[in-house]
Amino acid sequence: MKAKYRMSLLVALMALLIVPAYLVFASPPSWPESPPTKATIRGPGIKGEVAITDREVLDSLQLGVFEDFNHPIAAPNVKDGYTITRWFYEGSFNFGVLHYYPNADGRGFVNFEDGPQMEGDHTKYNGGWFYASSLGEQAMSKLLAQVAPRTSQASNPTTAQPEFAFAIGAAALVVLLLAALLTLRVRRQSALTMTDQR
Repeated sequence: MKAKYRMSLLVALMALLIVPAYLVFASPPSWPESPPTKATIRGPGIKGEVAITDREVLDSLQLGVFEDFNHPIAAPNVKDGYTITRWFYEGSFNFGVLHYYPNADGRGFVNFEDGPQMEGDHTKYNGGWFYASSLGEQAMSKLLAQVAPRTSQASNPTTAQPEFAFAIGAAALVVLLLAALLTLRVRRQSALTMTDQR
């Protein structure tokens, strides 16, 4: 009886040691080495808050991949941005919130805000301004085309180029027509003058 009791006790102790060790060493890291397990976005052109499901976009939202932490910038004069909330640990921990502002002249601006579940001291990035990384900018263009297509087209200079080209072409056509009419008038006037001289 004592042997069975000792064996049961030994098995229980081993389980108490092995299970936590497995959870610590065998589980993949949740952050910051991994992308968030869940993320949402809200802002201009988006109805309410939308879950980000595109795996490529989620991968780009990994801490320090979306934001260019190497080049902090002064706070720009911006408005009408998008709020991205990143969740880690299977969607249970709101580590941080990003405020993304498109920039017509290049990479967008990102304002970093520690999540409400952060305890203790803030991160050194809290309240900081950064450019979006090249990868982050590509991901945002793709994401906004999916969740806010009208807004992304309006802010995308490549979309506006055909309208601009059409306006230039129309103006050039008007100038050519005026030049042709003026030439015809001058020729007609010359022909009349030559007829009168005869």
